[in-house]
Amino acid sequence: MKQWGGRYEKLVSKRDESHQENPIRRVPIFKILPKKFTRAMLKDSIKKQGLHTPAKTFISQWKFSRWIKETEKNTYIKLK
Repeated sequence: MKQWGGRYEKLVSKRDESHQENPIRRVPIFKILPKKFTRAMLKDSIKKQGLHTPAKTFISQWKFSRWIKETEKNTYIKLK
């Protein structure tokens, strides 16, 4: 803890200060997207929300949960 203690405390305090000044209000990515969307549209939505999760993660989870279906290459339609 001695090695990271001071640095960690500074990072946490900066993060806490920024969250108090600008609370993040995120809308679920799935709700933002239209009925038919592309991978590029998903990437733009992720970027606008300030997330760092790769688009492939969302797509694979949504496919597994049967929320989307791929209609063409990099084009998807919502099933839910």
